[in-house]
Amino acid sequence: DGQTLLLVTDGLVERRDAHLDAGLATLREALRDLGETPLEELCDTLLARMLPEPGADDVAIVAVRAHPEDRLRPPEADPDRLPPGID
Repeated sequence: DGQTLLLVTDGLVERRDAHLDAGLATLREALRDLGETPLEELCDTLLARMLPEPGADDVAIVAVRAHPEDRLRPPEADPDRLPPGID
């Protein structure tokens, strides 16, 4: 409970001029202080930290956080709530 599953495409961590391990280390460092951050903010912050300039590759991020079943779901977990701009 409370853990975040983060799925990313290689465009977030791979660079032509750097080894993949360096990109993964940068990702771990970027995530170090974002554990309790709301998911939308986590994704936005992660993109800003990892890609300060537009990259040459496509990037996709999916973040999922499990919540305890014996407590009320947080408002952002409402199945009827859509992100702004989506009808």
